[in-house]
Amino acid sequence: MNRKFVIIIMTALLFSLSSLTGNCQTTVSGYGNNSAPHIGTWRLVSYKYSTTGNFVNVPKGDQHIKLITSSHFMWAESDSATMKVLGMAGGTYTLKGNTYTESVDFGIGMDNYLGRRQTFTLMVEGDMLFLSGMLSDGYHVEEVWKRIK
Repeated sequence: MNRKFVIIIMTALLFSLSSLTGNCQTTVSGYGNNSAPHIGTWRLVSYKYSTTGNFVNVPKGDQHIKLITSSHFMWAESDSATMKVLGMAGGTYTLKGNTYTESVDFGIGMDNYLGRRQTFTLMVEGDMLFLSGMLSDGYHVEEVWKRIK
């Protein structure tokens, strides 16, 4: 199973879930002309968490992919060598200005966050997406994602 196949499967799953849930509470605003630069497929390139202290580049062999549609998000972490999913989560989100709030509706290894909202500051510059915030359990997150073209 190659990387493109994993991305295709994740995309199909996300769009399937999107079609099953008709009551989306997404509000996209603040981007003029109805453009939404946050929508797309993203690869995590670096992060800074409560436990890391400084920004760390994603280690070789780890893949973190995030898909954002107009109504849903999904991310998955996998090991490139084994192609096994190590963690994943998804659900709906709202975006008001640069306040991005995910509702974690499903996940693997996400028991502390299921059914809870996670609020971040979101910024897109070119092909880079920046997320920062405090998770519902007090864990600090800063992530830098690069658009996959």
